[in-house]
Amino acid sequence: MEIKYEWWKRFLVRYGISYPLILLLSSMMVGLMCLNTYYRLENEDEAIQYACSFIAFVISKVFDITFTAIAHHTSIWENNRTDEEEQFQKVIKKFFHYFLSTYFSLISLLFWPNSESTDAMRIKAMESQMITNCIIMPALQNVIETVMPIFMARFRKNYHITRSYFDAALQTLLWTDEPVPADAAARDYWFEAQKDAMSSMSGDYLEIALQYGYMTMFAVVFPWSAALAVVFNVIEIRVDANKLLHLYQRPLAKPVKSIGAWKMIFVIISGVSVVTNSFIISVMSEALVDTGLEITTKSRYQFFVGFQYMLVIVAALVYIFTPIRPSILSKAAVKQSILLSRHAGSRRVQGKNEPSQMEASTYEEPMLPTAGAPHEFDLL
Repeated sequence: MEIKYEWWKRFLVRYGISYPLILLLSSMMVGLMCLNTYYRLENEDEAIQYACSFIAFVISKVFDITFTAIAHHTSIWENNRTDEEEQFQKVIKKFFHYFLSTYFSLISLLFWPNSESTDAMRIKAMESQMITNCIIMPALQNVIETVMPIFMARFRKNYHITRSYFDAALQTLLWTDEPVPADAAARDYWFEAQKDAMSSMSGDYLEIALQYGYMTMFAVVFPWSAALAVVFNVIEIRVDANKLLHLYQRPLAKPVKSIGAWKMIFVIISGVSVVTNSFIISVMSEALVDTGLEITTKSRYQFFVGFQYMLVIVAALVYIFTPIRPSILSKAAVKQSILLSRHAGSRRVQGKNEPSQMEASTYEEPMLPTAGAPHEFDLL
């Protein structure tokens, strides 16, 4: 057994095996999507456009499943020193692959060097792809998140009894009932043990990040993506609540300082959205022609560059003048601190559960408002 894992071994595995495998997988996926884009731009039939949109969706899902298996094994091979480091590497790899699998079909339509296909045709193809991705993908994701844990729990229960993968899969598909422990308490614990353990929040963050990309990067092509996101997020709230209460084992709360690498990912998506929307409005669409001005190819690209600078300046001003921590969050934090101090004081008065030495050393008395100061912590 190796007590100390050398850093150069981790470096070689990460940059000599993990990332090359992921790049190879992503390159194969990009090649198939390029062929799909080439075929759809050679045909103007609307049915073919939607069929190619569905094919691009299937290609991305097949490679997503393959990527999940590869990323799991490469993370084990890397033998990261801390959970935080391992989580960071998973987020970076996952976002790189899913960014290509989700948006490459749209980006290839946006910048495809084909003089025979008109800009109006490419915008129409992007719209059909957006409809497919913004409706089919969230609906399928919600179905999978609801149905798969039920089947996996039954499969695990059947395998626990039969000790055969084939028999367990067959009984799960046929939905046959198997004997369970007779004792009520043992049966409850047994059923809880057959459920899947709740995974990390990276999958939920990824889902929100991809949805945010659809709303921002291609907003001018399909503005209804924001409305669809609201509808599917309302449904997602109930689906996640059902998962936490009935389909998964009770998760353990892990406090963290921030959302980690996802914050930078949202910033990157926002920056890319400036380029894509500016390009669509300035170069591809007829928005400038509708103004009545004399528009040339050179003036289109000049407006494209100027529009980007304008959006970047507006985003910088919003970032500067928007507080990092909203006032309502500060009020909630102060109120929670006051409630905790009152609860701890009442328990000490009753003589129950005296705080340990560690709790006493880490406890901080909340800052109460002075006389005449406004009670900003009062949220009631």
